[in-house]
Amino acid sequence: MKIRIEGPFIKLGQAIKAAHLVSNGAEAKEVIQNGEVQVNGETEVRRGRKLVPGDRILCRITKTGKKFGYGRVEKILNPSPDRTQPFCPVSGPCGGCQLQAMDYRAQLRFKENKVRNSLVRLGGFSDEEISAVFHPAVGMEEAETEAETKACRYRNKIQVPVSSDARALRAGFYAGRTHAVIPLPNGDCLISEEAGKPIIECILRFARSRGIPAYNEQDGTGVLRHILIRTSKNGDRIMVCLVINGQKLTGEKDLVRSLRGLPEVGERIT
Repeated sequence: MKIRIEGPFIKLGQAIKAAHLVSNGAEAKEVIQNGEVQVNGETEVRRGRKLVPGDRILCRITKTGKKFGYGRVEKILNPSPDRTQPFCPVSGPCGGCQLQAMDYRAQLRFKENKVRNSLVRLGGFSDEEISAVFHPAVGMEEAETEAETKACRYRNKIQVPVSSDARALRAGFYAGRTHAVIPLPNGDCLISEEAGKPIIECILRFARSRGIPAYNEQDGTGVLRHILIRTSKNGDRIMVCLVINGQKLTGEKDLVRSLRGLPEVGERIT
């Protein structure tokens, strides 16, 4: 896990403690004066997906510069009060979502601050201008109940790449900063609409039966690249798209019939 560390005093190979994973210049100076370092929480959450703002960690410096360096996390010394147990078993390596280790309310605050900081840093707006028109992030309707600890099934669109190994076709999401596919656990993405699982299983089953191979990025061969599923706002319609390497899919009409024949799902597919 690679993180960016601010502070010109750091040395290559040095093991140091980092506190307060936030992006706040005043607090950064205070932390550095205490002999510790400031870690950019926004960068880490986006790239590493294992730390949460507020975690206190031990990291080892792997690269240095004039104003900042990079380190590798060795241990979480004290977890953030916003840290929670991810409900997905592959949330660590999977690149499909990035904030599962963070409490749902903290996720909303994080996203809200990300937008606000972008408006200040990139848009040049003042805090007063933003506060006059800015509204809090809107969460799920169930956020006050069970979603507080298990914020899932909120995403109405997913696009999963398809790959293959020596055994079979598989669908999932790319691991962070790679194009290695992490298979969906039990064929299901827990933050997407439940209809996605039978649809993906149906498409993979059809591809196996017809000998349709997954696309190979290395040599440009193969056919099936991505499966895209989008559910309408009220859930009464589902759009299914296949991204393929070619102009036509063998047996596409049979696939449509199979999809529309799925119990409780097929009648919604357009």
